[in-house]
Amino acid sequence: MGKGLCFGEVMIRLRGMVIMLGVAVTLIRCGVIVEGDVFSNHKILEAERKLTQLRKPAVKTIQSEDGDIIDCVDIYKQPAFDHPALTNHTIQMAPTYDPRRERKTVTKTDRLKKKNEEQSSRMVKQKWRKSGSCPPGTIPVRQVRKKELLRASSVKDYGRKKQSTVSRHAAAAQFGDNKTVNVLRANHSKAILLTVGYRYTGGKGDIKVYNPMVDLDDDYSTSQVSLLNSREMVESGWAVNPSVYGDRETRFFVYWTADDSKKTGCFDLTCPGFVQVSNKVALGAAIYPVSFPHDLPYEIIVYVFKDPVTSNWWVQYGESIYVGYWPPQLFLALSYHATSVEWGGEVYSPRVGTTPHTETDMGSGQFADFVWGTSGSVKRIRIHDNSPELKLPEYADVYMDEFNCYDVKYLVDYVEEPEFYYGGPACMNCSFDTWTKTEAMTHMHALYIIKTFLSSSSQTRHFPLPLSLSLSLCKIERDAERSKMGKRRIIMLLLAMGLFAFSGGAADHHPHVKSKANQATLEVRKMLKLLNKPGVKTIKCEDGDIVDCVDIYKQPAFDHPALRNHKIQMTPNLQFASEAPSSSPGPSASSPVQNDHNSSQQILSQIWQKSGSCPDGTIPIRRIRRQDLLRAASLEHFGKKPANSYYSTNDEKGAVIINGTRVELGPQINRSAAILITVGYSYTGAQGDINIWNPRVQSPDEFTTAQIWLKNGPGDAFESVESGWVVNPKLYGDGASRLFVYWTKDAYKSTGCFDLTCSGFVHTNKDLALGMALGPVSSEMGPQYQATFSITKDSHTNNWWVRVGQNIPVGYFPPELFFYLTKGVAALVEWGGEVYSSKIKKNHPHTATEMGSGDFAWGKLGNACYIKQVRIIDYSMQLKYPEWVGTYTDEEYCYTALNYAASLAEEPVFYFGGPGLNPPDCN
Repeated sequence: MGKGLCFGEVMIRLRGMVIMLGVAVTLIRCGVIVEGDVFSNHKILEAERKLTQLRKPAVKTIQSEDGDIIDCVDIYKQPAFDHPALTNHTIQMAPTYDPRRERKTVTKTDRLKKKNEEQSSRMVKQKWRKSGSCPPGTIPVRQVRKKELLRASSVKDYGRKKQSTVSRHAAAAQFGDNKTVNVLRANHSKAILLTVGYRYTGGKGDIKVYNPMVDLDDDYSTSQVSLLNSREMVESGWAVNPSVYGDRETRFFVYWTADDSKKTGCFDLTCPGFVQVSNKVALGAAIYPVSFPHDLPYEIIVYVFKDPVTSNWWVQYGESIYVGYWPPQLFLALSYHATSVEWGGEVYSPRVGTTPHTETDMGSGQFADFVWGTSGSVKRIRIHDNSPELKLPEYADVYMDEFNCYDVKYLVDYVEEPEFYYGGPACMNCSFDTWTKTEAMTHMHALYIIKTFLSSSSQTRHFPLPLSLSLSLCKIERDAERSKMGKRRIIMLLLAMGLFAFSGGAADHHPHVKSKANQATLEVRKMLKLLNKPGVKTIKCEDGDIVDCVDIYKQPAFDHPALRNHKIQMTPNLQFASEAPSSSPGPSASSPVQNDHNSSQQILSQIWQKSGSCPDGTIPIRRIRRQDLLRAASLEHFGKKPANSYYSTNDEKGAVIINGTRVELGPQINRSAAILITVGYSYTGAQGDINIWNPRVQSPDEFTTAQIWLKNGPGDAFESVESGWVVNPKLYGDGASRLFVYWTKDAYKSTGCFDLTCSGFVHTNKDLALGMALGPVSSEMGPQYQATFSITKDSHTNNWWVRVGQNIPVGYFPPELFFYLTKGVAALVEWGGEVYSSKIKKNHPHTATEMGSGDFAWGKLGNACYIKQVRIIDYSMQLKYPEWVGTYTDEEYCYTALNYAASLAEEPVFYFGGPGLNPPDCN
């Protein structure tokens, strides 16, 4: 019986081998295996013929680090001239007029005065340029590979946008003037800004660059500027398109069609048509770096315009590179002009408008976010018509195909420079509908109205939360799947959405709600006008900030009732005696600071300074934008530290012993500090060399600082003047380390603010801007950067002066702001760091917001954040090391403090910081 079983097993195996052999023979007869995939002989022959057409003889070949191959092709032998209409075409090497000579940004009222604006943006580059360049007289052509053609659904239609496979029940946008514009097709989902009504000869925009997730190989996601007339279109931007490029890299592209992509048109140079003239830009090549939410923004400037003499449609990349053009012979209607311009994103998938829906992202993969700016965006939106210069579109409307998958926001009300935000994560359960502006904006502002309504009974007028109701069921489901979100959390989110939806329906019919919403909008407009003073000059910074150079006598400080007749003190009267010897025979404050592996570099530079400077008689002020106000819990508390909930002298955690004396600090709610303290004298000033880092802040509602405090007054209503650096996403909208000043006269309850976000601090320096990013920052065991921060009282005027760097005066806190700090001096000085969060101390889980470098104090030099050259000034008017100091931490397992001297012969260096959440010690 055992032998029979063995024989049976052998027969089964032989049968399997025969079947496999039969399959193999069939494959050999009917097709060929290429890189694991089977293709028919007919498709292979078709692909080889197509490659012969596309590949032109190369003068030079460049192997890019990302795997692309770039052929430097003679400009007169490029694929464009295979088009029958272009056989005898004469190449136009440059447009007949230079768009760079035009005023780049002109609004409807010309109120921006952009002729004085200095532009600088974080532009992307192409990866292939790292490996070489093409010589003059040639153009870089990305080599199309055989496998890319074989994996296309059709070799004949390779490089062309996919055709619709199902009918769309609604594919038109209705404008207010009874204009109907066809914008969408089945299997294509758009989220766009659209303008119609004129004869357009150009469209331009600064498009933020991302790398969205593309679900299927046949899907693609693009962000572009498009110009259309009837079924004809030209467009340019960036794309993630596996079916054309064979990977999921973000790439620069151009596209055209003369018949809605039925038989004509293609991406880049994958068919004859586009005439390239630049040897610096390769169409279809990967671009880098790309943006990430809450990180530095990177963008491409795209301008598509018609030459008024030759009628060629030119593509301009950046502000200076003319890539090439589409000749008018390719078109009929577009040979005259475009009738509409679009900005935004598009997703193609066979699973658009179906269930399950594609999960391909648009933009950044996040819904339109004009508050934090984490979504796809287009800025400096411009059109060109028959007028002599670029301008904002007079009429523009938004259109989105599937609001639960991809949504839009056009930020145009009460802003000087409109911005368009778009995108979304899609998901398997996206609902399918077509919304026009009226419907979509009603939906997206529902939370705005509800939050205003719910706060109407409170004395504090809270501004609506920066959320869109486009956070839909599918978004929750997708996040839950990816992060393994608990069922309880999902239920809570769904209940919250149900409340918003229910309230939204009532709000639309409640006149009181609409009135409150209008009132809130007017309050925002009023506050923006109050905070943003007219600028003599405006500077656009590469990190996205805008700096207004404001007349020094028109700065916000003088809106304070006590400063209406204040006379500006232009320079401090600060003369110190020679530095007193410290308690330890260490180096003096003027001595160079050295360490074993690195020199700490004394530096204070701000990113905005790369983009321009303010003239004499003005001060640089960071412009407050609408989205900055929207992030605040309320307009009244914009720019302020949250107030403490209580103060108790009975809490041991709120006290420190210095020289045998108990010093009451008072525990502060939602704050965790790691500080060096001195008391016992009358202090007229303090300073220190603060190490500059860029710690991570976990939540937008949290912040972390490294600073100096000088205080006086009772613990529950102390007065304080402060300066240092801060990472505060809620106030500034990003995670950059920024120079700040702060003041309060009532323990942060109702007075004071950061920088110039309220009236009080008098700014005098034209070269340093409060609230602007600092750089460079230190790195672990790498270069260490530091800046001297000093706060000193002028004995002649009682002004508290802030100086940074090499004794550079920034400005001062006038004595009219205070009582104790005016009548007397500071009774307490603190150096160190502070983290604000609602998730500290007894609240779990603890925040992961970092302090200092994010490393504990015992890591010391090269790892931990430090303050060197700790100094105080008293009535002796000498800079000296404090006689008595003590260290204090609120949470020693989360953030630590260490005043360390390597020997008795050296002066101590104060180290502080920590990672926050650090299980099991800090959890």
